[in-house]
This record gives sequence, C-alpha cells and structure tokens, in this order.
Amino acid sequence: MQNPTTRETTRPWRNGSSEFASQTYMKTILYLEDDEHDIFFLERALANQGTDLSIRNVHSLSEATAYLEGDGQYADRKRFPLPCLILSDLSIPGGSGFQLARWLREDPRFRELPIILLSGSAREQQLEKAEISGANCCLEKSSDFSELLARINDLLHAHKEMDH
Repeated sequence: MQNPTTRETTRPWRNGSSEFASQTYMKTILYLEDDEHDIFFLERALANQGTDLSIRNVHSLSEATAYLEGDGQYADRKRFPLPCLILSDLSIPGGSGFQLARWLREDPRFRELPIILLSGSAREQQLEKAEISGANCCLEKSSDFSELLARINDLLHAHKEMDH
C-alpha cells in the first residue's frame, strides 16, 4: 500500500506527441516539496515545455532518503526509478534542502547527482550555504519557470556528458 503522504506523479511528456513514452526512456526528477500548489505548477511548466521527464514527489527528508535508498515501498525501481536530478525546497518537513544536499554529497552512490535547491527568497546567505552543502544551484521560487527549466536542462545535459 502506498504511503498516503507520498504523491506518485509520473507524467511522461513528449514534444508535441500525444503518445506516452515508455518509462525506460524517461528521465526521473525527485522533487522534494510539500506544497501542492508548487508541485502542480512545476508539473504544468514541464508539460508546457514538452519534455520527457517524469516527476516523483516526496514530502519530507525521510521520504527522500527512503526513496533514494530503495527502502520500503520504494524498493520497486520500476515504479520508483532512481532520479537523474534532485529538486528540493529549502524548507522541508524533517530537515532542510541543505541537509539533503550534504547527505547526497557524502554518499558515493549519489555524489554526482545534480541538485537544485528552491527558496522563497534566494538571499546571498542562502546561496552561499547551498554551495557549501553541495547543491549545484539555489534558485528563488517564481511563477516564471524559464530559469528553473533552463537549469534543469543544463544540469541534465552536463550530467549526461559526465556519464559518457
């Protein structure tokens, strides 16, 4: 049975195609966010861009680590594939985006995974703390998703280049 606090969102978006892409070709983003409005608007922005990304949403630090480690319900990697990018709010139940970034950078399995942190107001102090924690970038939340989508694309492209 699925944990009631875990939102399973798999939306295979394809460039102008009404056909759903096979999960094997999907890139998965793990989105750590507890605000349903923010989740909805990111999903909509990705759908409008026409990408082949799948969003998996978790609501807390403990859910994120369980997902990444494949614990409990997340052991089924067909339903819960390892992500190619982490997107996390700074303020999350059970911790912070900074804590998640540090945990990821300390674990050899996830050390190279791109991380984007999102903040209600990206002040200089937060940007510095994000860099120290190991995040690739920290962006201010906005209703204009163009910068976030550009960063996601850049990081995924750079991560793909590192794998080859």
